[in-house]
Amino acid sequence: MARCEQCLQQFHQADACTWQHVEIEGQVYGREGTYAFGKRFEQAVNADKDRCDDCGVLAGSVHHFGCTLERCPRCGEALATCACDEVYPRYEEKKQA
Repeated sequence: MARCEQCLQQFHQADACTWQHVEIEGQVYGREGTYAFGKRFEQAVNADKDRCDDCGVLAGSVHHFGCTLERCPRCGEALATCACDEVYPRYEEKKQA
């Protein structure tokens, strides 16, 4: 079974990824809210699902890194394959100067 590269939890067993932020080209974005499973783009696609089909997180939770259904908070494309450069997971939000 697949395991999240960041939180090290098993896909389809853990309720959510514990890494709440992603840094893209030096800017920190939250992964919760509209980009969590069951929100925005996915509402129409997975409206009747309790868990993500790819990584298995609960509805309203943050996807595991590497999930093909998570959207990029910067461009809106699939985070795993978007064209944004320098995408890094962050456990805590970086303090901006």
